Amino acid sequence: MMTDKSTETSSRIVHNIPTKILPSLSIAEQYYILEGCRDNCRLDGRSRTSLRPFTLLASDPLVLSHGSSRITAQKTEILCSVKAELVHPKVETPDRGVVEIHIDIGSDGGDYRKRRLNEHQLQASLNFLLSDNLIPLRSLCVVEGHYVWKLHCDIVILSQEGGSIIDIASRGLRGALLQTKLPHILPLSNKGQAQIDLAIDGDMQKAQNAVEEGSEDSCPVIVSVAVCKCPPKSSPVLVLDTTVEEELCASCIVRLAVTPSGDVVAIQSMNGSLPIGLLADIKSAAVQASKQVFEALEFTVTT
Repeated sequence: MMTDKSTETSSRIVHNIPTKILPSLSIAEQYYILEGCRDNCRLDGRSRTSLRPFTLLASDPLVLSHGSSRITAQKTEILCSVKAELVHPKVETPDRGVVEIHIDIGSDGGDYRKRRLNEHQLQASLNFLLSDNLIPLRSLCVVEGHYVWKLHCDIVILSQEGGSIIDIASRGLRGALLQTKLPHILPLSNKGQAQIDLAIDGDMQKAQNAVEEGSEDSCPVIVSVAVCKCPPKSSPVLVLDTTVEEELCASCIVRLAVTPSGDVVAIQSMNGSLPIGLLADIKSAAVQASKQVFEALEFTVTT
């Protein structure tokens, strides 16, 4: 793992994350899929850089939630909810809030053990790539050293077609976070007492956005790039928004957290070692794809 601790949004790299339990493909099937990637004509008719369409619905928050959204992409449907809680900060970071991401896969995700394994892997990846980058953590500080906001980001996968689920989930999470409003807090002075009491204003008209105006650029989405080595000896090609079958054929899958300004704030590689020689091309492909995603997110349907 390579990190740069000098900045909050430094890029990070992790290798050899275990892959999901997926059905195997025969050699002939793998060759057929890889040849389609090589010839820029995939099984579903898309080119290597084409993304599947999606729809993001943002509405009034769910019960006991401060912000929520629902995103659909073909047969994949994901519900995202953000709940805020006042907690005491960590000793080492007294002026920073906390963001935690939780995943739940519905019964559509297969048997119980498979679902739990997939939940664990998706949750670990999402927290690694996004938890420190979704929002400036200092903006969640209420009273330094005493109280900060902790955001519980719950993602429920209602149904899934498979492939690039983490990418779709990150788009829904961004939509929910931009809709999240935090209650207005008033610290009460207690003279001579170390403890500080708070008054929470129940008027949501006075609530403030969790993502402050002008800070939307700090909320990234995840773009997965698959490196496919096509037979027999052709050069590797990069494939975006992969299906389950394409993920099985990829020699490596690189996940990048990209902000609207095109900054890559975190990187994670799966299924194999990170191809350093292709890293510049992978980053460029992810940034270009993220532009399409952010443009589509501008057309959020509000109900």
